Amino acid sequence: MEFFATMAEYLYLELPLLTLIILIILLYNNIVLYRLSFRDQMSVMLICGIIMCISEATWDICEGTAELSFLSYIAVNLFICSTLAAGEAFNQYFLSGFGAAPKSRKGNIALYVVPFGIMVLLSITSPWTKLVAWVDENGMILEEGLFNWAFIPLVLVYVLSVFLLAAGYLIGKREKDPAVKRLAKRLLISAALGVAIYFLQIAVLGNAAEYYMSVSPALSICLIYLMTAVNTDHLLKTQAEVDRVESELRVAAGIQMDAMPPCEYSFPSDGRCELRASMHMASDVGGDFYDYFPIGDHKLCFLIADVSGKGMPAALFMMTVKTMISEYAQMYEEPSDIFTKVNERICQKNESGMFVTAWIGIFDTESNTLRYVNAGHNFPLLYRRGEGCTILKRNHGLFLAGMEDTIYRQDEIRMRSGDRLLLYTDGITDAHDPNGKLYGTQKLLETFEGAVINRNEEVLHRITESVRTFTDPAPQFDDMTMMILTIHERS
Repeated sequence: MEFFATMAEYLYLELPLLTLIILIILLYNNIVLYRLSFRDQMSVMLICGIIMCISEATWDICEGTAELSFLSYIAVNLFICSTLAAGEAFNQYFLSGFGAAPKSRKGNIALYVVPFGIMVLLSITSPWTKLVAWVDENGMILEEGLFNWAFIPLVLVYVLSVFLLAAGYLIGKREKDPAVKRLAKRLLISAALGVAIYFLQIAVLGNAAEYYMSVSPALSICLIYLMTAVNTDHLLKTQAEVDRVESELRVAAGIQMDAMPPCEYSFPSDGRCELRASMHMASDVGGDFYDYFPIGDHKLCFLIADVSGKGMPAALFMMTVKTMISEYAQMYEEPSDIFTKVNERICQKNESGMFVTAWIGIFDTESNTLRYVNAGHNFPLLYRRGEGCTILKRNHGLFLAGMEDTIYRQDEIRMRSGDRLLLYTDGITDAHDPNGKLYGTQKLLETFEGAVINRNEEVLHRITESVRTFTDPAPQFDDMTMMILTIHERS
């Protein structure tokens, strides 16, 4: 008998404490990991389970000590109210899962709010009314009247109705929703688990059960199983959604890259000028883009741009702007007119508030002139044979989609054989090392000048590797896009 008493006391102290810790962990996961509020039914059940564990332990520790009568009274009534609230949240959550929850607000009030309010009121007034549970002059807790024939039956109705509904759903012959079927099975498993834990206590404790029997562990373990199962479903569903989004992003990235022209291009047929581009995105899809296309027999239009933001919104906005520029480039001869019209159009309906920095140039192979417009973009780098590399600091207009009435001005330079023009986005110059130091325009200028004797492809490769070496081990945080134009001798 002494052995069983010792075992009973050990179980009584350790098991509720263990379930309490697990319930607190699950509540933390609900709030932090699953982004649920404290008012969510799952969270309410966990909070009530925590209160039940604490209040029942306090009840048994304080009972029989007159000096702790007030704590005993608080503990027993907290246990009553939290048990009822847990039963209501349990019933409401799983009835919703079966599609059987009350549809109207009045139905919810009648089924859940009114019974709970009445029980709270009766618990508060029990020291005078003696209707539910109160403490006598010796510190002993007395449960009579409504405790036995109203409170306990009410909790059982909330809980058992859900289990009966689950059993009826599984037994019924109608076509079953796999998710609801899985929910019904888990409910029945949790019921069996709770009952098994309860009777296991009785079997282990034997005669000592009269003194050390506790309802909280059985209810809490049942709740822990349900919460774990539901959260597992939530994680699997979330992972499936993440996989779906990642798959769609990969498809979108493929579509985006297919929309870009080939990275190498010679114009016209005699190769008077040669273009080479490179693009390294920070994520699956991005907002950088480049484009080029001939205008007539001896003019080449080329551009580079960077949309504000990242991800899918930037990619969609990028495709819109790219299409507009290509469309207006076929209608207007001057780059200033192209950007003025494009800006006017995208400003008319730009609810997202996104904008684009861009640089566009039209090179005439007959006159060797390059007319260009800079709409808030990085200044290009120009290499002239015998003169070295310089920053092409000319007119710097407002970015596209900034102000609808913006009129863009253009500049013009005469290109010579051997000249090379490097266009780039801020993903190059704003790349930073682990200490936060920027790669910067000056370092790009030095790298470009050191590699300029090479072919276009090698120049871009050396710049890319220089940036990566500089930032290592910091990850790439922005898209890196470049385009280089080389002017050759007439053949």
